[in-house]
Amino acid sequence: SKGNCASYCQYEPQSAWQYDANCGGCTPSLLQESKAECKDYCKYEPQAAWQYDANCGGCTASLLEEYYAQTPGPCASWCQYEGPATWPYDPNCGGCTKANIANRTTPSCFSYCQYVGTGVWQYNPDCQACKSVQLTQGSKGNCAS
Repeated sequence: SKGNCASYCQYEPQSAWQYDANCGGCTPSLLQESKAECKDYCKYEPQAAWQYDANCGGCTASLLEEYYAQTPGPCASWCQYEGPATWPYDPNCGGCTKANIANRTTPSCFSYCQYVGTGVWQYNPDCQACKSVQLTQGSKGNCAS
């Protein structure tokens, strides 16, 4: 069929498009346009892979930072030592931005603190705001200290 143009067609020679049913509708300009896309799932792919995915060719690091600014998640204290490039891959750092790392002054109480032990909470900024009662109330039947 002449109407199809699958994303992988960009990796086939233009002369082969006529023989591939999924590439019959491709034109060089159509593939160039698709390289400007930045689909939602691209945020889960490594930035280095975007150039090889037609649906992510239009992504930029600033678009990814914009997404994470709109979708805040946790930002553990150690994330400052990992660096921004790794934050999307660490579930404890997905909510980090350069600004909230730089301005972090208030102690937190992350859920993982229940597994660390109360004796170290005072030394871990992620647990300094924890109280034993906080973690036991949300434990939903699990044993609490």
